[in-house]
Amino acid sequence: MSPGILPMIALAGALTGCVTAPVKLTPPSELLEDCRAGSLSFKTNEEVAVSAAKLAGALKLCNLDKKALREWAKD
Repeated sequence: MSPGILPMIALAGALTGCVTAPVKLTPPSELLEDCRAGSLSFKTNEEVAVSAAKLAGALKLCNLDKKALREWAKD
């Protein structure tokens, strides 16, 4: 055996302990929960209609975002 082989074998053996499993980071579970609509009060029917449409759109976008985060966390 050549004199350079023994140190290479020792180095290879030492380096095998350095392999670590990948760490998967995920968002906190609170950020993965669906958004909730709060209760609001209105004075006119027009305010109700306009606000309801805005709230429905915002809630849909929020929940799509949360769904995407949950899917990402699964992978």
